[in-house]
Amino acid sequence: MFSMLRNRGAVASAAAACLPTGVAALNQQVPCASSLVFKRFAMKYAAGSTDNGRSSKGKHLGPYRGDGEHVSAGMILYRQRGTRFHPGHGVGVGRDYTLFSLLDGYVAFENRLTQFGRKGVASRAGRKHKYFRKFIHVFEFEQPAKPDFLLSAVRPPPTSA
Repeated sequence: MFSMLRNRGAVASAAAACLPTGVAALNQQVPCASSLVFKRFAMKYAAGSTDNGRSSKGKHLGPYRGDGEHVSAGMILYRQRGTRFHPGHGVGVGRDYTLFSLLDGYVAFENRLTQFGRKGVASRAGRKHKYFRKFIHVFEFEQPAKPDFLLSAVRPPPTSA
């Protein structure tokens, strides 16, 4: 702080040395040998632009009802992009792949092992690929915890005639 005050006096005397004195000096342009340039720095630099700062609203995708919950006909079960979950018994598909209940009942989720070859694509050495497909079902009655019951409810066993 004190060094700044000392320097201020030196700057003032250097500026006074550049000024001519007397009456004749009023009409005379005298170049100064020591040119003093004062530069003022900004306390904050100018703000730049950014590409961030905007976002789309949430699409509310995902499950709307859980396993074992009671649903009415027309209730949304799952919102998705594409067929992440496939419709099972008592479930319909909307044009945006939304799964909804077709009847009153209870929701059941299932992972089903499916084997199929891809059409038009040569599979490796003629082997079929194994995939798990996820299904959502709605049954009119509450299902027990056995997974075998779930498959038999979708496809009832054949009756002997």
